[in-house]
Amino acid sequence: MLTEAVDEAGQGITLYNSGKLDGRPVSLSANSAEINRMNNKIRQILNEKLAKDGYETITLTLGDLTDLAYFSGKGPEITVSFQQTGVVDTKLNSDFSSAGINQTRFRASIIVLAEFIAILPTGTENITVTEEVLLCDEIIVGEIPNFYSDSNPKA
Repeated sequence: MLTEAVDEAGQGITLYNSGKLDGRPVSLSANSAEINRMNNKIRQILNEKLAKDGYETITLTLGDLTDLAYFSGKGPEITVSFQQTGVVDTKLNSDFSSAGINQTRFRASIIVLAEFIAILPTGTENITVTEEVLLCDEIIVGEIPNFYSDSNPKA
């Protein structure tokens, strides 16, 4: 469901080289409006999909219900019908980190948090799912110095 929502929301996250020094990129900027549009669109699509009424079915084996890895996938198949209801929220996440000598890594992603209730014939089950959608992962390469010294050596 998440992959479909991301495909439907569209790509188009573009990083712009917003400055150069001696022909090298020194900074990047992202299209904030496009990132926010994509974030909102993913949230909207997922909430619409969860809001649709109807039952879904899943086929499990009896061993899957034991919570023991040895029995997983073993035994007779059982078809379970369930209805899900819930809400999806999204959060933008970005960070810069060191990627080597005079190199910086920039990552931007959308964290998707889905909380829903599966209504089963035997009762209800609260389920929380968190997933990260990577928007971009870029390395900004600076000039590598002729000499490097670590001023904070680890003991």
